[in-house]
Amino acid sequence: MKLSIDSNYPLEKYYLEDLEDNLFKINLDAETNLPDGWYKLVVEYTGDKIEISDIKINDQSIRYYIYTGFFQETSGKIHQPACAVWTEGQFNIWIHTNLGYMIQKLEESIRPGEHGQNLFEKYFLTVDKAVQVDKGFRNDIKAYFKNANGPRWWRKGDVNNPYAPCDVNLKDINKSKLIAELEQNFTKVYSYDIPGKDGANIQVTAKKLKDSNELPFIELVDVPGSITRDLCGRLGYKRILNITFNVLPSGGSFNPHLDNFYHKDTYDYLIGSNNFLWSLSDDPKANYFKLSEAGMLPIQHGAFVNLGKFSHCTANQSDSERILLTIHGDRGLTNNQKML
Repeated sequence: MKLSIDSNYPLEKYYLEDLEDNLFKINLDAETNLPDGWYKLVVEYTGDKIEISDIKINDQSIRYYIYTGFFQETSGKIHQPACAVWTEGQFNIWIHTNLGYMIQKLEESIRPGEHGQNLFEKYFLTVDKAVQVDKGFRNDIKAYFKNANGPRWWRKGDVNNPYAPCDVNLKDINKSKLIAELEQNFTKVYSYDIPGKDGANIQVTAKKLKDSNELPFIELVDVPGSITRDLCGRLGYKRILNITFNVLPSGGSFNPHLDNFYHKDTYDYLIGSNNFLWSLSDDPKANYFKLSEAGMLPIQHGAFVNLGKFSHCTANQSDSERILLTIHGDRGLTNNQKML
């Protein structure tokens, strides 16, 4: 690939970063032997305000796709549109060695006429990177996490999205008290074996509010437990189909799968980014939950997940149990409201 960057001053510090976090120093305007794929182009601030007017891949301008880039201060604050560096921080943009493939993915993600705006107001960006799980896990589990789809812009509120980040403040909820309340009030108990590390069978225990995610609804006032009831209300649920919390022991993993919502009478409430997942574990970072091309899911912060449309897989690499809370219900969202 030949990469060229037009700017008002010569660039001093720039590099490419692949989906395995490897860094590549390259020479501009010269052929570079790189494996095909996605790369994050990083231009760091070195003291001068530098404005970038164009980026070319193999002598072809990327045109308005340059506005998918953004400037990020060292504090983490993001500026967009911003094709420049002017203070401590760096300009980032994801590019592909195959310009045609890059254009296809961006055109399918971002609506016409919205380039040159602050995309983060209407979209969120995911980057599916290669993740290395412990060698003791089964080969198909390792391969699922290793596969990397790269970056993708998702329009907020779209029913076809893999998930919606949780913007509800949950920091004041005492997880230990919530777990104790769930243990006390949830009486439907299920246990089953799943594949674990090194060929072991791992037993998973799940407790549910009721047997299935089908009708009838449970009214919010009838949800047992004040902490659980308050949580459901904060998340916008009007009525509940089911609440589950399952315990995945260390070394356990769930096969890549879709949740089968397609033949349920509650399909309209289960499809889309409508199912809330939240890790109640002490060590959520070592509890991997990958959601198809969206990559690693931030379940430690909670997320509304499209479990019926996007495959997902989990692996618990921590030394402790993974406790995952799942809520299904009616948030008052119709498909038209989801397709913003």
